[in-house]
Amino acid sequence: MIYFLAKGGTSLSYQSNTTPKVTLHRFEPVLSRIIKVRDVQDGEGLARLAASRGYVRAMTDDGEEIFCCGSIRVRSEESGRVAFKINWKKNTAEDLPKLPLPRYHHSAVVVDGDLFIIGGCNIAGEPLASVLILRKGQDEWEEGISMLYARIGPGVAVLGDYIYAVGGTGVEKCLKTVERYHVGSHNIWELVSVMNCSRVFAGVVAAGGSLFVFGGQTYAGTREDSGTRTVLRTCEKYDPCTDSWTALPDMSRGRCQMVTVTV
Repeated sequence: MIYFLAKGGTSLSYQSNTTPKVTLHRFEPVLSRIIKVRDVQDGEGLARLAASRGYVRAMTDDGEEIFCCGSIRVRSEESGRVAFKINWKKNTAEDLPKLPLPRYHHSAVVVDGDLFIIGGCNIAGEPLASVLILRKGQDEWEEGISMLYARIGPGVAVLGDYIYAVGGTGVEKCLKTVERYHVGSHNIWELVSVMNCSRVFAGVVAAGGSLFVFGGQTYAGTREDSGTRTVLRTCEKYDPCTDSWTALPDMSRGRCQMVTVTV
């Protein structure tokens, strides 16, 4: 089952002159139905999560903790340094050490309780290849091994012992390159086969021993803000055993900056 929060109905995009009520819902894929679980009260951990739409998120393997770290938009320095976590089962919120420098349009994953922040850009909009790590139980961020490519808006997922960074916008163009990092062993990033299409802000998820990539955006120009912007319907799958990409059926509509999950 999939749980999600909503304001004023079943969408967090609801707008009103009054503060909308936050509710917890459950989606049951087998029956294809949405059920309201309960109302969320002010002061709950879930209420803080509902108010955190502007932050980059990552979830632990068991699905209990959700980390919010840095901003999906270049706004204030403060928003680019925010870090906290929500335990949605315990309904608690805990502040984490602020990021050393503001960071935006990055991705994040949790591996064995360690939080990795990957790529993105600084407040000037310059692409970053750097990686930050907050180890479980620690109160200071550490510098990880930088990627081979600077990437704004990379797709990130964990498959086996590797963290994969997919696409994004680089220094000169939208990327179709893919690289991976072996956690706790090699301490290097290595390139794998390129995707069939360049993508930024794509949905990426690992399942069944493969890496799946959905949608995203691409640009006709050489930079994120140049040329025609196209939201993609295309999808593809990476097989690490053969180091190859296979095209999948297109989605019914183009999507980017979406959430991808496995059920």
